[in-house]
Amino acid sequence: MNSPPTPEEHPSGSPGSQDETDWVDSIVAFFEAMQRFFRIRVLALHRDRKDRIETRSTALLPLAGFTLGLIVIVLLALLQFLWPLEVAVLLVASLELLFLRTFVPESIPQCRELLSQRGTSGSAGNLFVLTIVFMLLRVSLFYQLYAKSESLLPPSILILISISLGTWIIPFSISVVQAQDDTARWVNPRYPLSLKQLAYGSCFLIVVIMAGSWFALRDLAPALVVSGLVIYWVMRKLEDHDATVTDVHLEGLASLFQILFLLASTIDFSFLKTVSD
Repeated sequence: MNSPPTPEEHPSGSPGSQDETDWVDSIVAFFEAMQRFFRIRVLALHRDRKDRIETRSTALLPLAGFTLGLIVIVLLALLQFLWPLEVAVLLVASLELLFLRTFVPESIPQCRELLSQRGTSGSAGNLFVLTIVFMLLRVSLFYQLYAKSESLLPPSILILISISLGTWIIPFSISVVQAQDDTARWVNPRYPLSLKQLAYGSCFLIVVIMAGSWFALRDLAPALVVSGLVIYWVMRKLEDHDATVTDVHLEGLASLFQILFLLASTIDFSFLKTVSD
């Protein structure tokens, strides 16, 4: 008669097996974080490990946003070798709007209810028109950044920064204002990040900011200041209204940051150097 295996002999009881499970959970948590930026859910979590993976995936939201932003930039750089620049930009923007939630223009006008006392966000027709306007504005800013540059690197870094920091605002927002609405489950409002987690999960953005400062300091610095001040003002408005923040509002903040940053990046601030001289 065989004796039952001891903990040392049982594969699931060994420390090495526990470390392996931890690594697997981290990888699954990364894909879970990326999945929150997908419009279609493709990954189903096991019930027993769902809470642990969701908790860990919240800290990986900034990295997931950076990864998706990098995919967008690489795809744009490849497509413009096959089609004219304006066609490549339009194709990438269309694919992003169809499959990803890195930019959700329809959420921007709906955020007006947080900045005014009115409870409605406007008619469906007005939202549709504003959605098209914001979408075309972002596409034109993409095109202008590439068209005015002699190299692909500076505009690519600026666009990557806009997407990375835009999606970074989502975990940052739920760290400041905890969402309670069930519709905000995709941003995982039950597990807001601590400042330590947020700093740890965002440390890789330092490399992107340094690269942007090196290749496009004239465009990067004013764009960060302008977009940062506006987003800070909006978030203070959220606190003043004591509003319940949903995924629509967080997506609106992320999309608004991208538009402001890209818009400021396309403005020629060389006159500031002349004034300072």
